[in-house]
Amino acid sequence: MRNMKKYLMLVLALVLVFSLASCGSSEEPAEDPAAEPVAEEPEPEPTEKTIPAIAEALGLSDQGEVYFEVIGARDGAEFNGGAVELYIFDEDQEEYQTLISGDGFVVPAAYHDGVVLVFPEGTEPDPALVEAFDGLVF
Repeated sequence: MRNMKKYLMLVLALVLVFSLASCGSSEEPAEDPAAEPVAEEPEPEPTEKTIPAIAEALGLSDQGEVYFEVIGARDGAEFNGGAVELYIFDEDQEEYQTLISGDGFVVPAAYHDGVVLVFPEGTEPDPALVEAFDGLVF
């Protein structure tokens, strides 16, 4: 009886091994998409920190003059019939720090690296333009 149990266990073990082997696939397993390296987006080309270069990068046209000196900017202009304004400051400049803190009388829609994008009061901000501005590298 004891030998019978050993043979029965051996047969059951073999059945288990063969059943597992028959369930296997000869195809290579699909690669885990999470394991694939993510292709990094190339860094955007730096935009020259000038009003014309920034305007061109943003697709702005119809440049007009603004009194950028009044708010302490180094340079500035309006575009698209006055719907958008761009200003350039020195980053450590007090006027720039006041403006980006929200204490200035001009409310920036976006800013970085001393460049400020403004939609004048009464003008509807363009979210796509703000996103494009935020993507610029100076």
